[in-house]
Amino acid sequence: MERACDCLKAMGIAAAILVMLVAVLSMLAYAQEQPQEPEKPPVEKPEDAKQPEKAPEEPADGGEQEEKPRDAKEEGDKTGQSKKEEAQDKPLKFTKEQIERAYPVGERLTYSVSWKGIHAGTAVLEVNAKVRYKGRECFRIRSYTNSARAISLVYKVEDRLQTYVDAEALEPMRSDMKMREGSHRKEQYVIYSPSDRTAEYHKKKRGKFVLRRKHEKVPFGIQGALSSLYFLRTMNLELGKSYEMNILTGRRITKGVFEITKKKKIKIPDVGTFTGLRISPKYIEAPGEGKMKPGEGLFVASGDSEVWVDQATGIPLVMYVDIPLGSIRVQLTKKEKIEKKKKK
Repeated sequence: MERACDCLKAMGIAAAILVMLVAVLSMLAYAQEQPQEPEKPPVEKPEDAKQPEKAPEEPADGGEQEEKPRDAKEEGDKTGQSKKEEAQDKPLKFTKEQIERAYPVGERLTYSVSWKGIHAGTAVLEVNAKVRYKGRECFRIRSYTNSARAISLVYKVEDRLQTYVDAEALEPMRSDMKMREGSHRKEQYVIYSPSDRTAEYHKKKRGKFVLRRKHEKVPFGIQGALSSLYFLRTMNLELGKSYEMNILTGRRITKGVFEITKKKKIKIPDVGTFTGLRISPKYIEAPGEGKMKPGEGLFVASGDSEVWVDQATGIPLVMYVDIPLGSIRVQLTKKEKIEKKKKK
């Protein structure tokens, strides 16, 4: 009985992870959120106030200190930081090859999730046909997570995530999440406004959606929970290198740093043999956003993740996540092409 209860708890955790496939980039934000008081806008600190709001002509770090650097290393560090900040103030551009690699229309990936050898559920990722959203051509990507039939008899899991991604800028325009895990229900959505660089986070409370937070000065290249997984596929991943991106979880903006630490051949039955790269994710809270709390994600407090992706395509292959109840394994089981329905 105790083992069965542990399995149910693990399935709930696995589903929360898989709904973004899972937490490769953003599991910190959506797993097991605890009830808390309504959020208040972050209080601007004096040191933050020194940063110019819009001054493309001036150095990003304020100006005076850069005129008389203490040494060459300090000057180099500031120059590198200035370049990164400047890059975030401009729209990102992608080649046709990068876009097609990241968002192959019609792709469907199926994953199996298990805990201590027990099949707990299945997750599916899809890149649907291009659609028009708010006058822009967008990719519509979806994630479905369902508990296994035996688990559903006592603890049913049905999680859905959908995101519209601008087909040129590769930034999300809207993301929706609907979760059902046992008796727990959660619904939320984020609306992005590329023109004024804002994003609004809405969460359902007592049957109605309520604006919980409006983000200002959203950096270019921002990604959501699901789109961040696909955005990683625009990059040429190499062993020994690290990659960064800003991720909007809904409640806050955090920076993901992903280091490629290992490389090996991975053979998956009925799917193929791949050159796998191991990604070690780390997360950095943005200035003024506050610390990530344990209630926002299980892995903020404890637990390690091991993520392996295909070097050629960036597709997630296998993932291991350590939790207090054991280790969860997520593995690709099928890669297929969605056929368009013919009009009669």
